[in-house]
Amino acid sequence: MGGRRLAAVLSAGLVAGLLAGLAAGVFHSLATGPVIQQAIDLEGVLRSAAGEPKREELISRRVQRVGLIIGFLLFGAAWGTLLGLAYWLLPGGAVGAHTRVQALCLALAGYGTLGVFPHFKYPANPPGVGNPETVGYRQGLYFAFLALSVIGALLGAVAYRHLAHLGRGWRRPRVRGSLVGVLYAAYVGALTVFLPNSPDPVRMAPELVAEFRWLSLVGVSIFWVVLAGAFVLFAPRWIVPADEQVERSS
Repeated sequence: MGGRRLAAVLSAGLVAGLLAGLAAGVFHSLATGPVIQQAIDLEGVLRSAAGEPKREELISRRVQRVGLIIGFLLFGAAWGTLLGLAYWLLPGGAVGAHTRVQALCLALAGYGTLGVFPHFKYPANPPGVGNPETVGYRQGLYFAFLALSVIGALLGAVAYRHLAHLGRGWRRPRVRGSLVGVLYAAYVGALTVFLPNSPDPVRMAPELVAEFRWLSLVGVSIFWVVLAGAFVLFAPRWIVPADEQVERSS
């Protein structure tokens, strides 16, 4: 932690998270919104053909779009603050290039463990896909994969630090990083194979589902890229080493 002031680090994370949430929210509002509307319209057609009543729209699409932006801002604020807290807990208090590398690696780890890997096992689906009675079960599977992915990343970080004590050859960051990376990839692969798949068949147009899933992945990527870039930009500027704090206070 060194000279990293908690308030400054959390502020950098919060601002970065708000910018990332805004970017992802605007993207989904402009790009994913029309696809969601197509899925809703198609679901209505399918329900009418099956003789089922059309689902009532409790909240208008306009209000939903505004709520989407607000939701992503809150989402970004939460993850940005957690990113700042995780960075503050890292050992070392140097600023400059070392700070940027640490912040970037931490954000990339979040992108992989929280964004990419869960998406490929349990991808997002547009409205109308999935049985409403299995929503809780499907959400449980997703959050279980998310939690296990994070646990694996934490264990990888612990292993990376402790491998340095095994001998001179293990002190090289590339050697330790390569081994931990391979082990983590195998761990995620095992999770993908052994965790159950989503129980509901996809009856909607495959092209629409594929487009929605790719847009969801792009939105996740935009969020984490902006979060990482903004945090790397702000964190070194707002973090003051301990010796500078003493000089400024004297």
